Amino acid sequence: MRADGPKSARSRSEGRRRAGTRRLRTGLAWGATAGYAAALAATTPFTLAADVLTAVALAALALGAARTLVRSSGPAADRAGLRPLAPWVALAVAVVGWELGTYFAGAPRADHPTFSSMADAVDRTFVLKMAMGMAWLGLGRRLARPAPGSNPGTP
Repeated sequence: MRADGPKSARSRSEGRRRAGTRRLRTGLAWGATAGYAAALAATTPFTLAADVLTAVALAALALGAARTLVRSSGPAADRAGLRPLAPWVALAVAVVGWELGTYFAGAPRADHPTFSSMADAVDRTFVLKMAMGMAWLGLGRRLARPAPGSNPGTP
């Protein structure tokens, strides 16, 4: 028997355990996303319940993005400054501006639709609405995660 036999077996066992834990976490995340998307899909647009569920998801995205920014700060991030965020800030300002402008225009939604009223035309069925909710939550999670190759957590 080789000298590294038991140690090698232990490391393989540890690797399998970590992979199983990762699969479990991924499955739980998918389940939580599907459950939250189902709750979103069960709401009626422009109601308090829909607004609250949307606000909670947006707050979680903002917290995740802020955490990623703090963890990925360092010399390289200091050199880049806020430049990498500029396109996202411009997009957010444009979307929020359009949403607020059309919301307060006072005209019927058919004349000045918001993103949400256009999405309602697509997701009239529960299943499609849930699928759109899962896509929206997944995109938000992806945007809040560090970029591949970055090293969050190192100052």
